[in-house]
Amino acid sequence: ETTVVGADCDGITTAGAYKVIAIGRSPSSCPSDADQVNFQKRDVEGFALCLDYNWVPHSCLLLDSGWKADRVLCDLRTDTGTVVVPTDVIVGVDNSGGCLKGGIVHAQRRFTVCVHRADR
Repeated sequence: ETTVVGADCDGITTAGAYKVIAIGRSPSSCPSDADQVNFQKRDVEGFALCLDYNWVPHSCLLLDSGWKADRVLCDLRTDTGTVVVPTDVIVGVDNSGGCLKGGIVHAQRRFTVCVHRADR
């Protein structure tokens, strides 16, 4: 079970790696391009937390190949994921063509977060 805690969205604490973009009754109620969906079941009913990575300028996230993202120091070297930092947000596109070093595309909501690897 996941514990949800409030965090300062502009902060660089590990608790601030995600932001809630919507809450629904099921995972399918989330935007299809949400970065993560976490479903919580309480008794008979449940709810889905629709999450995006919480990008903060000049702050890095460690994105692993599983479910988890963590806010980390940008000079972290790891074999368990990729340390990335946001460089730009392009609104109105459904691809990463405008990003120099790649990006995380949100095709349904039509925006892309341009990122680059912090370890390069």
